[in-house]
Amino acid sequence: MNLFQDMLQKTKRHTLVLDPIRDEPSDFLNELVNSASIQEPENVFQFSITDKSKTVVHDQIRKYQLSIMSAVNRSEYLLIKYQLDQMKRLNNLLEQDYIEQIYSDCIRHLSKHLVEEYQQAISLLNRCLIHQTVLTDSDIEQYQTYIDHAASAEILRKDHLESESVHSSAFIQYLNQQLDEIKGDLSTKEIDDLSVKTNLDKIKLLTKYFPQINDMYKNLCQLFMEKIHLKVNLFDSLVLNNQFEECATIMENLAVH
Repeated sequence: MNLFQDMLQKTKRHTLVLDPIRDEPSDFLNELVNSASIQEPENVFQFSITDKSKTVVHDQIRKYQLSIMSAVNRSEYLLIKYQLDQMKRLNNLLEQDYIEQIYSDCIRHLSKHLVEEYQQAISLLNRCLIHQTVLTDSDIEQYQTYIDHAASAEILRKDHLESESVHSSAFIQYLNQQLDEIKGDLSTKEIDDLSVKTNLDKIKLLTKYFPQINDMYKNLCQLFMEKIHLKVNLFDSLVLNNQFEECATIMENLAVH
């Protein structure tokens, strides 16, 4: 028996109509409870969509896709989240392959963009910390911009981004790794090494933007203060022993900084 035949038979006997003022709701509910249930309702109630509606939905999904790709370049992640949310809801509701495909394409494009920005950021940091003599505010502000973009994209992680996509904390972790390498290298340097002042200047500027590395900067300064004190003590000892050539060398070393 199909659905319409069942409806005709039941309404032919009597129509269930509830008057909210005069009728007793329990009688109406008992009638429903005692009526036979529909077997395999998934085969009786099926979602359908017309070809015209499919075209409308497809056009809208394409508009979302173009808007998302444009918004990615501007790092407008609130807009991107709204449109991805809409696509995901439509995909769950309509279960159309083309919606899932376009949604997946958008996610891949977004993930690729975040990876590329991360690669650009660490390339910038390597150039500034390793190859440039001077680190500028502009360099650090550019790196901070990459961090801000990644942090803004975190609103997408829970519902859309895969777990292996670049996390905003990766930028700080990489900075810390590079600074740890610089710190290890500096600890082996003598105070007259020109790279000492260059790297200390860079780290000092970084503390302006990343206060969490201030302790490391202070520890390095303390390390070189101790090295200077050792030189001064050695100088006093050499003077007492009339080793004036060695004294001159130490004075030259101290004069560098």
